[in-house]
Amino acid sequence: MTFEKGKAKYTEKYCKEHQGEFPVYSAGTKSNTTIGSINSYDHDKECLKITTNGHYAGTVEYLPKSKFSLNGDAGLLFFANPADKERADYGYLEYALQKAREQYGFSWSNKPLEKDIKAIEILMPIKDGNWDIGEQKRIAYRYKQYKEYISKLRECTEGLAKKFIKVD
Repeated sequence: MTFEKGKAKYTEKYCKEHQGEFPVYSAGTKSNTTIGSINSYDHDKECLKITTNGHYAGTVEYLPKSKFSLNGDAGLLFFANPADKERADYGYLEYALQKAREQYGFSWSNKPLEKDIKAIEILMPIKDGNWDIGEQKRIAYRYKQYKEYISKLRECTEGLAKKFIKVD
């Protein structure tokens, strides 16, 4: 995959001065992964965003084909060769790279550099000597379900926490 780093010029101030409809993605990993929207864009592609800064550095997120820009706290992984895109599923790669994040221990104090990201090896399911796209899609679907369950659980836990009364 090709790796491309975001641009440091995209700050909250820049977004306010160049307001528009195109999102600028950042290292955000919780509810808001953008720092604003601007009147131009750098990318119009399907890809994976990987955070390279922040507490959750190394976090990977699938971005469907859309027009956007990226600030300097994140990078993109994408297929330059269309043939590779036919053999690999971005959802599966998101899952595999999240597992690599845990394995490499990426964090605020262990930020992934371009050389670290490029060195990650991903095990691909194989069938008849070729990458098994069906198995990749099955694993990606299960991973997506898992993320949705975790998100719902967080929402319920946060709601429940608001119902408790602190007693000293």
